Order: sequence, then C-alpha cells, then structure tokens
Amino acid sequence: MSKTVYKLNVQLKGAKPECFRTFIIRSDCKMMTLASTIIAIFNGNASHIYSFDVPAKKLDVQIYIDEGMNDSDDDFAINVRHEQPSKHVDARKYKISDCFEKVGDEAAFLYDFGDGWQFDIRLQEIIEDQVYEEVSPWVLEGSGLGIIEDCGGIGGLERIQEVFEQGEGEEYEGYCDWLGTSNIDFTKFNRTAINKKLAKEVAKIDRAYKNPSL
Repeated sequence: MSKTVYKLNVQLKGAKPECFRTFIIRSDCKMMTLASTIIAIFNGNASHIYSFDVPAKKLDVQIYIDEGMNDSDDDFAINVRHEQPSKHVDARKYKISDCFEKVGDEAAFLYDFGDGWQFDIRLQEIIEDQVYEEVSPWVLEGSGLGIIEDCGGIGGLERIQEVFEQGEGEEYEGYCDWLGTSNIDFTKFNRTAINKKLAKEVAKIDRAYKNPSL
C-alpha cells in the first residue's frame, strides 16, 4: 500500500528576487526531516536551531526544548495577548501529517533565531502515488539561490547583493574573502544539482539534529 506524499510550497519571506521551492515529501516523515529538507534545498548547513509555528493546530514544533523559555512565552501569551499559548512539541516526534492535514494548510519555519530566516509553508496537494513516494523528498520547481548562513538574515542578504552588484571596494573584497567567490548569481536555481544530492544531505542534517543538546 502506497503512503501519502505531500506537495509543499515554501517561500523565503522577504527575499528579493523571489526565492521559493516546491517539492514532494512523505507525510509520515518527522517534522525534523521536513526542516532538514528545507535547510538543504535553501542552501543552509544545519548550524542553528529552529522551530515551526503551526497556527491552525496551535503547535510550536521545536528542535530544542527550552522549558524556561517556553514557560515565559506561555505567560506572555496568557497575560499580555490574552490567548491560549501554543503547545510546545518535539520536531523529532511529530509527523508532517500531524501538522498538515488538508490542502491549503500553512505553517512558518523559523531558522536561526539570530539571523531570523522565515519560510512560509503551504500544502498544495496530497498525492497517493507510489512513484512519488519512492523519490521523496524531491524538488519539482523553484527560484532563487537560497540563504547565506550567518550573513544577518534578509537584510544582510540584500546588502551582499548590493555589494556584489557594485563589484568593487573594501566591503566587496571582504565578502569575496569570506564567501570564497568574486561572483554570486542570486537568481540561480539548479533543480538537477539539488536533487542529485538531496537524499544524502537530508540524512546528514537529520543526524546533526538528532542530538537533543543542539
């Protein structure tokens, strides 16, 4: 019996030019594996903690459980916002299907609380097809390069784009040294290259996040 496969669209919020990926993934995968997939296909390297905000389910899906911080967030929700706080759950234990049930369901993926990358996720299609199941996860389409780790988030990414467009100066030389290149195409998207290494990259990132002390 084939398992259900989800077609998801993920947008990097605030990115200019637009940066998105549409991909398939088995619905019975853990939320940790969804996170690993997003990190891999948007050029990340799994060096920071993350969480999912699933508003329809009132879930805060976390990779690092900080009970003190969660208690503080709950108090703020109750006493300041006057609303029921979200339930804090472990990304290693919750499945994608626990968070997304029907077409149109949405969530936000927050990666690196310093840089503050936000990815908006929408369930586009529910597929019952063994062929899709066997290749999951798999990128179908997309646009844009992705993120640059530790650059300062969307604002930092925009600044790097501006500097590389100028193509000269001390700041440009500094970025060239740091990034190891003198030219970046921020519109570049290579679906074939991403899919070729995706399964291995996701497995590697999953292993990195299985340690609860991260």
